[in-house]
Amino acid sequence: RRAKVTQKVPASAPKVKPPTEAFLYFLFPDGQSIKEDAVKKVKYAIANSTLKEVNLVIYSRGGDPYSAVRIIRILRTKFTKITGFVPVRAASAATLMLLGANEIYMSEESQLGPLDLPLEHPVDGSTISAVDVVNSFNQLASSVMINAADMYETMRQELSNGETIGKAQAMKMALDACVELAKPIAAQTDPYHRQMAFRKLKIAQTYATDLLKSGMLKNRPNQSQLTALRFVHTYPDHSYAIFREEAEQNLQLEIRESKNYTGWNNICIEAESKMKSSSAATIEYIEK
Repeated sequence: RRAKVTQKVPASAPKVKPPTEAFLYFLFPDGQSIKEDAVKKVKYAIANSTLKEVNLVIYSRGGDPYSAVRIIRILRTKFTKITGFVPVRAASAATLMLLGANEIYMSEESQLGPLDLPLEHPVDGSTISAVDVVNSFNQLASSVMINAADMYETMRQELSNGETIGKAQAMKMALDACVELAKPIAAQTDPYHRQMAFRKLKIAQTYATDLLKSGMLKNRPNQSQLTALRFVHTYPDHSYAIFREEAEQNLQLEIRESKNYTGWNNICIEAESKMKSSSAATIEYIEK
């Protein structure tokens, strides 16, 4: 009898589940800022993406607004939905990027920032807000008028000898005195620098309006303009922290609470781990 030969049928390879969720980690440690090279890195990172939606996990104190706008436009071309995640802070140009998202997840400690773009002081090289440059002259003019009005009222009061100073004379004396006091301060204002500050604020406001009108505030053009205006002109300092309640209620952004996203803690842990492992910026695209 011939021995019976049994052939083994090779086991089929286990099916690999296709990815269902995409993450773009855009992490810039303190001291690193968004620059033009980040645009190329984002393009390279998402070149082989297979999904149509992306979760943008972002940490940054800001940087070049032009690069930020280019990056969010690239993402909007590639993906039909962008969900922003702010584990800690996304300020200045990073905030501008997020205005192009469809919605933003924030926790109690998450922070956005104002869009009063910073400028370099022409004398000492320090960083100052464009709003401060514009408002300093306006505040000086307002102070002149207020002080002149107070001085006018004082001079119009009856003198000890029973006489009074005439209206026209009192007004001229008050204005002349206050203008002379303000001249040394006004002389330090560089018209070119002030005009440049105007342009910077206009740029930030226009970009913010356009991103909002075509994104999370679509079909709400008036609110888009108002929100952009508030981002640029409302806050007292460029480093001011805009927390979740402010972003949702006063700025009318599409904000979601972090507790409503089951993977929030994992995102925060992974983002922190990536930042600790490198002092350089991390731009990494992952599909899971």
